[in-house]
Amino acid sequence: MFIADRENNLIRVFSKNGQEKHHFGNQGNGQLCRPIGIAVDSQNIIVSDTDQHRIQVFGKDGTFVRQFGSFGNGLGQFRYPNGIALVDDHILVADTDNHRIQVFRKDGKLVRMFGSKGNGDGQLNMPIGVETDGKHIFVADRDNHRIQIFGRDGTFILKFGSQGNGDGQFQFPRIVAVDGNHIIVADSGNHRIQIFE
Repeated sequence: MFIADRENNLIRVFSKNGQEKHHFGNQGNGQLCRPIGIAVDSQNIIVSDTDQHRIQVFGKDGTFVRQFGSFGNGLGQFRYPNGIALVDDHILVADTDNHRIQVFRKDGKLVRMFGSKGNGDGQLNMPIGVETDGKHIFVADRDNHRIQIFGRDGTFILKFGSQGNGDGQFQFPRIVAVDGNHIIVADSGNHRIQIFE
């Protein structure tokens, strides 16, 4: 199990029985400053190094492999990247303060991006969480208080949710996860988890 320990600038690695095996991080090159998103494939740990506006890739033992991105709003740049997810050979990044999702190859080359600031279909306002089921991309569109679903190419499919505290409403949803036919949302402002089919 891998946990982003944001306040201590570390990634912590635990065994299945909950014992910490090791950790890595801190500030600087190959190090971390307030990491949030984490994704793991068969070889690497990919981390959104949020306050350093970049993505870092580490081996499973915590050795630095590569990094990509810098502060800005240009192609391949970030302003506070948060959630990340993996699909095939691509890394999806919620580029929160740029109000978009960027898609990269694992070597850091930009493939595409989608989204722009707004509240229309397919527009985003502080997207913070991103997930995929392999066919669709799910985005926690935090400041629009909704979840949006896109095709793998970034085409808008549908949205659900609105601001509030009723069933199916959200206050600043932060994390979205997919498990089979279920969409699981961390509805942070309402201090609850909601599960949808």
